[in-house]
Amino acid sequence: MLLKNLTTIIICLLLSARTVTAQDFVAELVYCFNSPPPETPDARVSAETLEKIEKTFGYQHARIAQITTSPLDKRKSDFPPLGKDFSLKIEQLEQKDGQYKLRVNFWHKDKSVVETVVDFEKGTPLYIKGPLYDRGLLVLIIRVDDSSPAK
Repeated sequence: MLLKNLTTIIICLLLSARTVTAQDFVAELVYCFNSPPPETPDARVSAETLEKIEKTFGYQHARIAQITTSPLDKRKSDFPPLGKDFSLKIEQLEQKDGQYKLRVNFWHKDKSVVETVVDFEKGTPLYIKGPLYDRGLLVLIIRVDDSSPAK
């Protein structure tokens, strides 16, 4: 009985340690647009992200259309679909000290939007221009998140 309780405690400690140190790739599909301005801005889009979108892509407003994650410790990350029409695959080619070399494949339906190899640094989001959508643009943002719960 004592051994069983001790084993349960050790497993709980290991799981909680995994949760604290877990890192995930986070992919956000963001709809960027200029008008009309939203009645209530999407609070999930940070001021820094809005500034980057306006400076880089020329859009003043943004809403997160979809968010998905994949564990960082996997060499190949097949993300859950980004909505019904988009999919994403990331392959880690190299990783050292928060630096990643990634192969990114982003599709809209069956058409490739981006297939590229990028150098990516932890703490610096990667912005990928997607297709035009409605009266705006879809942007894929990939980042490493230390605070994501372990899956």
